[in-house]
Amino acid sequence: MTNADPNTEDLICPSCDRPASRGKFCSSCGTQLQTRPAALPEPTEASVTQLRPTLPAGRFIGAMVTDSYEEQRPSSFAPPAASFHPSVSRYAPQTEVNLGGLLTQFEAEQPTVQPPTEPATWGRRGTIRRLTGGIIKPAPGADELAFRAAEASIRQTILPRAAHIAVENTKGGACKTPTSVILSAALGRQRKGVVVWEAAEARGTLGRRTEGNPVRGIGHLVENIHAITSAGALSGYTAPQSSHADAIGTTADRPAFTGQDIARVQETLSQHFQLMIADGGNNAKASAFEQVISMTDVLIVPTVPTSDSIYAALDTLDAVSRTGAAGVRLAESAVLVVSHNGGPEDSSALERMRESVTRSAPHAVILDVPFDPHIAAGGPLLWDQLTPASQHAWTHVAAATIANLHRNITNGNG
Repeated sequence: MTNADPNTEDLICPSCDRPASRGKFCSSCGTQLQTRPAALPEPTEASVTQLRPTLPAGRFIGAMVTDSYEEQRPSSFAPPAASFHPSVSRYAPQTEVNLGGLLTQFEAEQPTVQPPTEPATWGRRGTIRRLTGGIIKPAPGADELAFRAAEASIRQTILPRAAHIAVENTKGGACKTPTSVILSAALGRQRKGVVVWEAAEARGTLGRRTEGNPVRGIGHLVENIHAITSAGALSGYTAPQSSHADAIGTTADRPAFTGQDIARVQETLSQHFQLMIADGGNNAKASAFEQVISMTDVLIVPTVPTSDSIYAALDTLDAVSRTGAAGVRLAESAVLVVSHNGGPEDSSALERMRESVTRSAPHAVILDVPFDPHIAAGGPLLWDQLTPASQHAWTHVAAATIANLHRNITNGNG
């Protein structure tokens, strides 16, 4: 083949893009010929790398980093640590495994993950969350976390059998019935099968401090106890509460209860309820009082902060202790509830009670609940009508009750 003229082989018409082998002008259109541009070289890896755009460092976070973009990584970009390699799941198996055993290995390698804490709803933290529409989610404070823990302990503590709770103080006016009702509400909101019932030898006020207007009450139940063979039959004597607890109070005049009456009621309720709260009487010598204590798994001793009520609370602990070894364990694990009722308070007597109980009862708990106008009004007690501070305090009372109840049952105290 004849070699082309070096002076003409690179000529081309810029108008019609036709090559020319000779002359200075295109033979077709007459346009002055120009020199043909040099042919593009074959692409190499180095040239391709230079042509790729440099992406911002933020694009390389997480799953955006792949091997195909390795050359785009800026010189200042530091590769992530091996424990956070974005292209590998931290939970996935790191070695090749048989598909049949993949789930087993996955479950074995998963860390124990605690459920995330819900954002704050109380105080300024909760206000910030609401005002920002949830964009800012502050963590809950210590008080709110403690309240949530108390609710969880009430709800999740497993008891091996039906349990009896006695609310006792040998003095009237110690806030015994309100304590019984509100404790049942605090427990009933978190657990099923809660009932509060009047266990005093004489007629009490439980029926007036609970919701509803039942026709039949505890007196009728004692009279017809032999006919209670099902939950449906028992429901005719109970008053459902908005807290999901049930109440059995006195609806009409009734004779004084004996220990045998109390025992029959306890046996019947144990077949249909998980937690039974006995609103007890004032006479520690009565057979009804003694029978209540004989079946009790945890003792609640309410008091108001006056000297006579405080000393009566201590007398109650002594009276229970004298019933035997089980009574001693009940007194040592009692939950004492100091209800501030807005009246005069004897701070000195209250302090002496705290010292005495702390010294003599290793597992006893003393808790204060604030004044609440809803309790002081004297009418039926509804959980939703209590102040928030009162609800929080009573929730802690219920949590302490469940804790000592569980301890006593598992340690064989009944």
